[in-house]
Amino acid sequence: MTDLRGGTTRLNRRGCSAILRFIHCSDIMKRYRLHLITAIFLFAAGFAAAGPGAHAQTGDRRTLSLTESIEMAQRNSARARALRRTYDIALWQHQNFNSSYLPQLSLSGDIPGLTRSIAVFRNADGEQFSEVSQTVASADLGISQRIPLTGADLRISSGLSNTSSLTTDATQWRSSPFSISLTQPLFRFNDQYWERKIEPMRRTLAERTYVEEMERIAVDISDRFFNLYISRMNLESAQFNKAINDTIFRLSQGRFRVGSIAENDLLQSELAFMNAEMRVSDAELNYGIAQRAFARAVGMAPDEVVDVSPPPLARNIELGAEQAVALALQHRSEVLGFELQDIETQRDVERSESEAGFNATISASLGFNQTSDEFQTAYDNLLDAQRFSVSFSMPLLDWGGSGAQQQIAFARRQQALDAISEERLDFEQQVFLVASQFLNAQRQISIAAKSDTIARKRFEVAKNRYLIGKIGITDLFQAQAERDGATQGYIQALGAYWTAFYRLRWITMYDFLEQRPLVSGN
Repeated sequence: MTDLRGGTTRLNRRGCSAILRFIHCSDIMKRYRLHLITAIFLFAAGFAAAGPGAHAQTGDRRTLSLTESIEMAQRNSARARALRRTYDIALWQHQNFNSSYLPQLSLSGDIPGLTRSIAVFRNADGEQFSEVSQTVASADLGISQRIPLTGADLRISSGLSNTSSLTTDATQWRSSPFSISLTQPLFRFNDQYWERKIEPMRRTLAERTYVEEMERIAVDISDRFFNLYISRMNLESAQFNKAINDTIFRLSQGRFRVGSIAENDLLQSELAFMNAEMRVSDAELNYGIAQRAFARAVGMAPDEVVDVSPPPLARNIELGAEQAVALALQHRSEVLGFELQDIETQRDVERSESEAGFNATISASLGFNQTSDEFQTAYDNLLDAQRFSVSFSMPLLDWGGSGAQQQIAFARRQQALDAISEERLDFEQQVFLVASQFLNAQRQISIAAKSDTIARKRFEVAKNRYLIGKIGITDLFQAQAERDGATQGYIQALGAYWTAFYRLRWITMYDFLEQRPLVSGN
């Protein structure tokens, strides 16, 4: 059995019985029987007086510290892998967006295709039907560029096409060695401008969300780490108490046989031993459950046995709740999400206003082209090719539909702004609460450590008083139980501290030990 401060005590039932029989049967030892019995119990209980932080003999079992457990979970757990896939998708989407605003080079065309049909031809004599049998092939090489500032599309291309008649063996080539075209919207909603403004924010939001979710894993692992550690301490304490109560029960049987105690005391010691057995069974079950949950959370096989090393001591951090709120407002994804919602509603309002009024599009192209019956002369004596057009649209009578669309967009923006304001206040309150919980955990751990020290000193006093016969065995075990409770309280306070610490890291996205933010700026 391992006690909370370290060291291993194995009470062998057969060995204890032999010692007790020797004490009760030896004439030489009869006079000092009480003191020897006392010494045995004090020797067994003395191992439980060490401080928190030690752990059981693990042999070949893998042992993880709190930091190692968090790093392992963030690297190997199924949840971490899913987060990385989501983040990778966001990165590829951002790269795809950026590439769409770079010059795009493309080659398109038609492989020679066959057409056989009856076509209608018009001439001076009217319409005539004629059989058409021909092949058509074309190729076009072009480079295009989007212009976000104005929302225009610019394209430069070069093309060649061929048409061959299967009935007359006539062939015609059409070349367009150079052509430049521009499409420019006027008074129209510039979607490219808003995309270029919003997409970088989405990229930053994806990064912050990824880091925050990784920090959330740290919060979960710290909680599971201490659940496993405390369940192991409870199991070892239950096993130790079972061994002690077993020895007390055997001693009570011997005393009852010689008539030194009443039957009520014997029954009480037997009941205590049975209760100790039940507590060991419950502790084993809880430890097994905590073991599997922890192994799965850090990315190990559920049936793989792992041990946790003593948790690190708490570190005092000078922090005010208002400072935590300021850090969270600077680094959290929620705040960036509020800004993104604001910009998106601005975009929607501008789109509705633009679509409700006059808009036009200018299309222009300039280049050269030529036709020829032979490929060798298709590029001779090139002719100019120009095209210019202006298309426009303007609602004249829509029965108030465009105005209603504008009012809808404006109302949705106001609704979003009100929701953002409320969510921001809720978020600040949440940060304030988490920071306050951490500061309270930081204060409580110092109190728990002091209580643990006091309880241990009290046990030492009780042990010495029991040795000289000033108090009974019940008072001694009460002091021991209070000491064990204080030790467990200290470990629980330590677990609450580190869980609150990682929650504070998560809510503020700031490393208070390294004094640096966990995410980059906008």
